[in-house]
Amino acid sequence: MKHHALAYAALPLLAACSLFNPKPDAALVSQVHAALPLGMTLEKAEETLHQMNFDCERRHGAYTDEAGGNHEDQRFALCVQRPTKLVSFACDNRNQVVLVPDANQNLAVVAVSRGPYCAGQ
Repeated sequence: MKHHALAYAALPLLAACSLFNPKPDAALVSQVHAALPLGMTLEKAEETLHQMNFDCERRHGAYTDEAGGNHEDQRFALCVQRPTKLVSFACDNRNQVVLVPDANQNLAVVAVSRGPYCAGQ
């Protein structure tokens, strides 16, 4: 019973998390797009983002682009900005970059967003 009460108490906090900064800073969006031209190899793009304080992992599934469009059944890399605060929560609002490669593993889509991210998701 305690676990259910704790989960219900955390729900409003998680929902409110995305309201603080629902969009990434425009300067960051410009910086990411300038650093990652379409056609760059996926591997080089991941290395570049790592130097910009992002951690990337390759996934298969759905992602949302910058315009809010949903894309299903895609292979992509999700890169999440590492926390800059000394104290970080398991779930917090972070800048995220989705890298979608073409058949030759070159960048076809770069989508920058900001939203809730939970460690281990």
